[in-house]
Amino acid sequence: MGNAVIYEYLLCTAYECSRGGVHGRANADIYRAMERAIANYQGQKKAFENGEPPTWTGSVEELEYQADVEISRVAQNVEGAMLELKRKGVNQEEENKLKELIAVLRSNDVDKGTLDKVIEDAWDLCRKDKK
Repeated sequence: MGNAVIYEYLLCTAYECSRGGVHGRANADIYRAMERAIANYQGQKKAFENGEPPTWTGSVEELEYQADVEISRVAQNVEGAMLELKRKGVNQEEENKLKELIAVLRSNDVDKGTLDKVIEDAWDLCRKDKK
């Protein structure tokens, strides 16, 4: 299962909604927009470093900013889902794990790899009762 789909399932499970619920946040396309923004930034950066023509309109700095905005957007949505899971009631072990994951998201070093790991760990917590 792809990370975009896991992101959507996590939000849908936490908020007990269908795709597009929670004011449109429970949608894999939000995750995919983040992936595109990161790819655009990385492509432009690589082209600039190699002296090649730009791969995208906008400066490297603008594309880096847009990638950071999209990462933050996904991170905020995932944090909200974890807070919702916590609000609904979890055992002490799960609560500690959710607190740990939220702390990771609130750090200044969140990148796609970190975000993917948090999403997978949070999804595992959601599925724990369903195994």
